[in-house]
Amino acid sequence: MSTFQSQRMTPTETGEPGIYPDSITVDRTVSASSNQRPRAAHSPASAKFYKPFHYLLLVYLFIYCSRVTELIPSAHIGIVLQAILMIGMIMTGRMKAILRMPLGKVLIAFTCWVMICVPFSVWRGGSLTIFLITLQALALVAFMAAFIRTIPDCLRVMYTVALIIVVIAISATLQATVANKARQARLQASENPR
Repeated sequence: MSTFQSQRMTPTETGEPGIYPDSITVDRTVSASSNQRPRAAHSPASAKFYKPFHYLLLVYLFIYCSRVTELIPSAHIGIVLQAILMIGMIMTGRMKAILRMPLGKVLIAFTCWVMICVPFSVWRGGSLTIFLITLQALALVAFMAAFIRTIPDCLRVMYTVALIIVVIAISATLQATVANKARQARLQASENPR
């Protein structure tokens, strides 16, 4: 024990430290359990399956948000990727990741509310479509909670969203150009009848 620890010093009425036999000292011994290395947060088995599903999440996010599937409606790429990502959540043991987030619980409650409202709505077919869209949004959030674990993962998602924005901007510009040319052709045809 050092000299500083052996002396029990407390301030006196004048502000000067004094030595008192009845003051308390703190024992600073290190226990054997604190010398152990911290365990990894995720098991090695789930870590080897994690990266491929993370990259599949990026593909799914691109397809879901950029609406590329509207160009090829017969190819159900999103449904196939959802099934693969669900299998990935089971394989990596991250099924309950959305339940650890407060906002995830709120989104689950909202999805349940939409499901309850479908049979009581005036327009049941449209309400069912809204419920399916809400279910897809819940699945996307669950996939993101399961497969985004680190800062580099988050950066890759941000780069994917930036790419989505570029694709949407280009496709909107092209569609506007095609629509303008078609409108001009109709106007010219109406002005110059043969």
